[in-house]
Amino acid sequence: INAEYMGIASATMSLPRTSTAVLLVLCCCFCASLCGAMPTFSWDKLSLFAHCGSNSSVLSNATAKYFSGLGFVTLEKTMALSTPPAYHGAEAKIIAAAKLIKSFNSSATVLTYFQNDWARTWYDSGVWFESRPDLELHDRHGNLVVSPYSEHNHTWHAYDFSLPEVQAVWVNVSKVCVDAGACDGVFVDGYRWQIQRFEVLVNCTLEKQTQWIRGMNQATAVLAASLKKQDKLFFVNPWAAAPPQTVGVMLENFGWDLLGDIELLRREVKMHRYVAAHVYNFSNYETTLAGFLLGTGPNAYLGTGFDWENCDEWAVDRPEYSKPLGAPLAEADFHVGLGTIVATRAFASGTKVRATFTLNVRKLYTIKSCIWWADGTTTGNDCASQ
Repeated sequence: INAEYMGIASATMSLPRTSTAVLLVLCCCFCASLCGAMPTFSWDKLSLFAHCGSNSSVLSNATAKYFSGLGFVTLEKTMALSTPPAYHGAEAKIIAAAKLIKSFNSSATVLTYFQNDWARTWYDSGVWFESRPDLELHDRHGNLVVSPYSEHNHTWHAYDFSLPEVQAVWVNVSKVCVDAGACDGVFVDGYRWQIQRFEVLVNCTLEKQTQWIRGMNQATAVLAASLKKQDKLFFVNPWAAAPPQTVGVMLENFGWDLLGDIELLRREVKMHRYVAAHVYNFSNYETTLAGFLLGTGPNAYLGTGFDWENCDEWAVDRPEYSKPLGAPLAEADFHVGLGTIVATRAFASGTKVRATFTLNVRKLYTIKSCIWWADGTTTGNDCASQ
């Protein structure tokens, strides 16, 4: 089942590749057929993304304008969640926010968030599924599967992907914002790398689990193919279970295991995918930023908003965002010593970064780092000498 879920038995499309260096320069994208819908990327300075909903308010003009200059933005399910109609109409609210962003920059890249597990009634589509319990997932005892947690005091039922009708409806409702001409792609959350990781399937029979996984794979392939035909993007979370059709992934909680996350970022970049590295822990923001520079590559983006439901927090213009960077001169160099690893990297502008990982008695590591920016400023806790 796990092998089938990972896409071996499902319809696949090759990952996007640039055929020539000229195409990369002219289109700034991986695949010629996707040009015009691509996130913007530059080595001049850090390339950034945002991923959020605004919950208690509509997206402000100031935040929308800031987002219009980022590499890309994903608008979450909680966009204007508690504004009328409260806890409903997510599709229309996301479309309105996307249009507002594009009013400041028609070339801005905006993705709409959707999910492959819970049929949240915050969406009109979720309300429709709720009216059709015959299309929702049932457990081995014949009861509707219910989410084991609540969000804003709401619990959910799940899509039953074993049913062809569910697959067809899910594909259509996931890209409402795209079909409305407001969004440039779909970010689908909920993919898991093991069947046991799917909360919706825990109490289902093995037969139902197998049918559900197969159906979800089929729906994913159809959605990805439809988006590709429309010259639109297909992003997923998490990275570990990305279907073969994926052109972009999120590295959620980037920096919690910084040494491992650097290697993960390097690997994903080499797979020629868009990579969204989300820094979720501001207590070590400076060292995590150093780690991002050590692992970054073409079409890798940094996001530093902590609250998924507060877009204003993602619109904070930190000093490091305007610092000169330039293309890396080489891959990061890792020097392994007795109980320490020292990683360094240099960029074309003259910016340099170093991070020192020291193993402690608990077999964990402490981190000291510094970024020496080309403008003469520094960021970090270990900047006394280069």
